[in-house]
Amino acid sequence: MISRLRRRLFTIRHVYLNPIDRQRATMLLAINWVIVAALLIWLLVSVLRAVAGETVSLQTFVTAGLAVVLTRIIHQLIQSGRLRMSIWMFVGMLTLAVVQFVLFRSPEGPNIVGPFIVMVVVPLVAAGVLLDRRGMILVTVVLAITVILAGINQLQITEALEIIPSSAVIADLPLLVICIVLVSAFLLAFTSSLERIANSSLVDIQQRQWVTEFGIELGRVDEENAILTQALNLMRDRFQYLFAQVYLADEEGLLSQSVRTGLVQQDSPVRSGLRLGDTSIVSEAARLKQPSVTSSDDAAPRRTHMLTAANYAAAVPIMVAGEVMGVIDIQSSSQSPFSQNELNVLLLLADQLGTALQQARTISDLRRGLREQETANGRLQGQLQEFQQRERRSVTDVWSSYVQGRGKQAIGFDFDLDGEATSIPANDLPVPITNTLLTGQLQIDNSGDEQVVNVPITFRDQTLGAMSFAVPKDQGVSEKQIEMAQIVAERLAMALDNTRLFEQSQAQALRERKASEVTALLIGATDVTTVLEIAAANFNEALGAVHTHIYIQPDMLVEPLAQKEQSGE
Repeated sequence: MISRLRRRLFTIRHVYLNPIDRQRATMLLAINWVIVAALLIWLLVSVLRAVAGETVSLQTFVTAGLAVVLTRIIHQLIQSGRLRMSIWMFVGMLTLAVVQFVLFRSPEGPNIVGPFIVMVVVPLVAAGVLLDRRGMILVTVVLAITVILAGINQLQITEALEIIPSSAVIADLPLLVICIVLVSAFLLAFTSSLERIANSSLVDIQQRQWVTEFGIELGRVDEENAILTQALNLMRDRFQYLFAQVYLADEEGLLSQSVRTGLVQQDSPVRSGLRLGDTSIVSEAARLKQPSVTSSDDAAPRRTHMLTAANYAAAVPIMVAGEVMGVIDIQSSSQSPFSQNELNVLLLLADQLGTALQQARTISDLRRGLREQETANGRLQGQLQEFQQRERRSVTDVWSSYVQGRGKQAIGFDFDLDGEATSIPANDLPVPITNTLLTGQLQIDNSGDEQVVNVPITFRDQTLGAMSFAVPKDQGVSEKQIEMAQIVAERLAMALDNTRLFEQSQAQALRERKASEVTALLIGATDVTTVLEIAAANFNEALGAVHTHIYIQPDMLVEPLAQKEQSGE
């Protein structure tokens, strides 16, 4: 109960980016409540004096009430982020309190008394630690004018005054205590804040260094769950957060709980979903695309996801190219809320996490596509190899049939310098050219004073033959000559295959023409004997046969009409 009340009264709700402003706001809020407590004590003392029969001026109650109102306004200004205005109002309230004490406390007019000497220090110290040089000079001038006026007026008071020490103690002691407390609070809060700000800056630097190291480690990880695990382990082990989990967004606007970490990291077995329209800070962060914070004192809908031991929670969106990939939910058991530096570090962590997740998903898609392409390539390569084998067999069968159709196993020609071609038998081919036919590789052989180059004639990866040419041994064979020979061999292979196709086309056309002529003669015959004679003569001519025998079944020569007449129908 006490801790909750303390957080409600002394916690800054506005997020100050500057750590010095944040420290000033925190301390000023605390001192403001100290002044409220002091005013209440002063009012209590004034009431006790009035009850005891002493005369208490109405000005005391009016001043105290006005001061309470001003402290309330200062509290609102601090919580709304208008720190500079609240500082000016705070210092102005202290300065005016001292001025009115000097100018209006005594019926004789302004005068310098003991409490004033102490009270004048309070606004000076406040101006020195809170305002800039111009503001401090302004407060100093106002107090100096007040002191001068009080001194001038006091010089005109010459009659003796009766002072009752007991009454003076009751009136001045609360003021002196308040002044001492305020001066001590100012010096303690604002002069010692530099060390706290330095420590806070060191913590911020260290956290940013952790995030940088985390980004370097992510470069070696390309699996989504491993990336999320490393991020949550960082928040658990180094940032010392009570609990952290990651919600990943899907295409339907649903945030699904993916990975969570507390004392141990684990993949969430149950996928709980949150719609972007929900009132939870997780949905709010995804919807607004900016960090959202809450505490255990906020309304229930905003903190339904918080653990019992958590005091504060922050939801940081994971953004990539303006799109929300997910949300990091961080819960802390600390008594202090998330500072702006912490939120900035968490935003930096979320940015690196989003980039790593995007890269991991891209790599996963590329790997899946690569596997699919490898499968398709393997299938196509198999089909291509099968096609090449069939084509190779087809080319081999066609050329074997073609060569055998010419009545030989192989055809060889030897061209002399006069350009005459001399046919040579296949079994009389030189050994080098035979090796070239078998291996399908270019070979260079030295024979006497000559250098013989054997080049395979290849068509569609099938060796159709080989050609050989000789040059003087002392001349040598250059790379350009070899390249030219290979080009000529390729063109020769194409020409040979074209010639084969042309010859086969001519032969096919001749056969078709001969068949058409025979068909025309057969159709022109008027009886069976003539048809048979014409057929036999043309078969001898077309096929080169010596004799042609045609056998016809006798029953097939009986005409249907003759059969009907013989049967008496």
